Amino acid sequence: MKVFTQLSMLSLAIGAAAFSFADGFTVSGAKKVILTAGGLAGAKKKATTGSIGSDKKSITFSANSARLVVETGPKNDMMSYRIQGLRNPPLLVKPGATLHVLFVNTDDDMLHSLRFTSKVTPFDAKIGLKGSVGSADLKPMSGKSLFGQEFTVKVPSKKGSYSYICTTPGHAAAGMYGTITVR
Repeated sequence: MKVFTQLSMLSLAIGAAAFSFADGFTVSGAKKVILTAGGLAGAKKKATTGSIGSDKKSITFSANSARLVVETGPKNDMMSYRIQGLRNPPLLVKPGATLHVLFVNTDDDMLHSLRFTSKVTPFDAKIGLKGSVGSADLKPMSGKSLFGQEFTVKVPSKKGSYSYICTTPGHAAAGMYGTITVR
């Protein structure tokens, strides 16, 4: 019985390291990567193309699985994300959808993260990691190296509005966030 208990505890510890869970989101398979501009361009070509809404601001992913490339905004708008060229687009997904995410920090002087949460605006300047899952803080680019993280996120099966945010202090409060609607 003692051996079984120890194996069960080991299994739980390994599971905790492989998965993160918060507010109905589950993240797994996180792996840091280093890319060049060419590598980022190649990854964008492999991304799932969602349907851009009539508002020209939102993106709908109608399949149960999608591959997203999310990067920090251009040099003149670094407190934002870009997905399919849109700034902080509202994302519309199916309940329980699986998103294979590549998040890349293209900023040259600030840390950024990409986290999923049930928290909504307004965001506190010190939002913190509690109640969110996603990437670690990623270093700014260095020379031609872009720092990124790949991970898989399973969205909640419960319909509703959620957010994707940067948890670096002050960033979400400054506008580095978007919504993800499960419908």
